[in-house]
Amino acid sequence: MTFRETFLALARWRRARCAAGVSFVLGVGLLFVPHFNELGFEAALATAVVVPIAAGLVAAGVRRLDGALERPWTLLAALLATAGVLVGLPLGMLSLFLVAAPVCDPVQGLVFFALLPLCSALLAAVVGWFLALFVATGRRATGAWLAVVAASLGLVVYRFFATPAVSFFGPFFGQYPGVLYDTLIPVSGRLLTYRATNLAEAAVLLALVGWGWDPAARRVS
Repeated sequence: MTFRETFLALARWRRARCAAGVSFVLGVGLLFVPHFNELGFEAALATAVVVPIAAGLVAAGVRRLDGALERPWTLLAALLATAGVLVGLPLGMLSLFLVAAPVCDPVQGLVFFALLPLCSALLAAVVGWFLALFVATGRRATGAWLAVVAASLGLVVYRFFATPAVSFFGPFFGQYPGVLYDTLIPVSGRLLTYRATNLAEAAVLLALVGWGWDPAARRVS
């Protein structure tokens, strides 16, 4: 299938529509919560907590989509575009809300949306896609994706209790500044460095698929 055909097939797929519904409801809900209805760090973090998990679920289950695995790289491009749409739904609503409630620095809000939910959703799509190509069934790939998410969050919880760190980083949400933080949160070099490591991790998965993809078996072996 071409990119357009794959993207439209994803758009018609029930799991992707459910993910879009979750993203839409999240966007609507943010508009009714003070501070979260502004294009800033709080809204970006809330979106990063929810949307990447949905993007990964869509990617991990693509074995159930007829013909999707014929061209895995085209499939990946369509999944990345789908992840971008899922992030774009709440972002679009918050951007429209700027007319009623303008913020001081909307550009920084856009940067946080790029570094938190967008990067997380794109990484989730890559990981879910890799699991879909590596595992024999969509159900197992979905379970593996949920296990990866649980493990990444479990590591954050462990660091919370075992270390004196205040700010925490995770691949599928970005950065959590802790319970107490300054209301003016800058884009830090630590966050940029962390995202660079996530990019390297994604590159490793892409290389593994490029090296081990078996077109006949339609699996990474």
